[in-house]
Amino acid sequence: MCALDLFRHGDRHRGVVGLGRHRPGDRHADDTGFGHVLSPVLPRDGAYSSSPPAPSSPDRTGRVPQRHPNRLLDRPGARARQSRHTTSGGSPMAALPQAADFLEESQTLYAAIAPLSDADLRQPTQFKGWTIDDVLVHLHFWNKAADLSTTDEAAFTALMGQLMGSLQSGGLRAFENAQIPERGTELRDLWIAHARDMAARWADMDPRRRLPWAGPSMSARSSITARQMETWAHGFEVFDALGLRRQETDRIQNIVVLGVNTFGWSHKVHGLPVPDTLPSLRLTAPSGALWIFGDDAGAITGPAVDFAAVVTQTRALADTALRVEGEIARTWMENAQCFAGPPETPPAPGTRTVAG
Repeated sequence: MCALDLFRHGDRHRGVVGLGRHRPGDRHADDTGFGHVLSPVLPRDGAYSSSPPAPSSPDRTGRVPQRHPNRLLDRPGARARQSRHTTSGGSPMAALPQAADFLEESQTLYAAIAPLSDADLRQPTQFKGWTIDDVLVHLHFWNKAADLSTTDEAAFTALMGQLMGSLQSGGLRAFENAQIPERGTELRDLWIAHARDMAARWADMDPRRRLPWAGPSMSARSSITARQMETWAHGFEVFDALGLRRQETDRIQNIVVLGVNTFGWSHKVHGLPVPDTLPSLRLTAPSGALWIFGDDAGAITGPAVDFAAVVTQTRALADTALRVEGEIARTWMENAQCFAGPPETPPAPGTRTVAG
């Protein structure tokens, strides 16, 4: 799915989805990526944050009383987010709580594939015929690349140089396969061991630490959120192939926010005019909390997991329980793309489903 986990929104406007004079189209993707589904649009800190929406504490219904997503998304570490990442005494667990979300996402996927044999891991998925092995090669390569960006900048730069050179010959997939020669259960065990070690070390990292990447630098918070998003999105095809339904939690909020952040980009990448206002979103979290974004330009209601699936193009809109009202809302959902690269067509109805 993702090859490069960053592209930057580099203009001078601060409005994420454009309220008033700030148009959502003011933000644009100006880094490049490779592969089918590239990373979520992850902003440079100071423009807006990948932290989930919560400028104020939720009320008793779980609703976050917020109408201005530009302020909502600009605020890292807001209070509702901290409610999922605090100890029983209320003190923060880690400087970078998104590392725990990445770990949980990885552990959830690992639990599904832990019983599989080498032969089982070679079975194809509904994502372009990738096998589960292919998914693990891809995830492990980019997890390691993100980790390398924190420990050895020179080595990371050299790796990206080799990758760019490979695009003129064998392509990205061939480069990933050459860099990650292990397969089957050996690869599975290496992938999860590294993810666990990486998450533990990243937990205490400064969220605003700048890390080199293939394009502009990115924050540690953005980098680890990208790793969670990739694991979740590629995990979908693995769960589908195995005939399993993943148990979702409110950590999906990170990916929902990425989808909201890329409202303007979804239009621009498909050559569509960017509306002045974001549709009203009323999304039900796995916990039952209500997450609210946007304005009054139509409405999108339904499960937050379904919204995340549409913006990552892991489900067709018609195969979800989302209710979409209004031309702006429907155009967005039919073209949603929270990842870099050229315009991609969402899966056709019925083509990405749970097997069996």
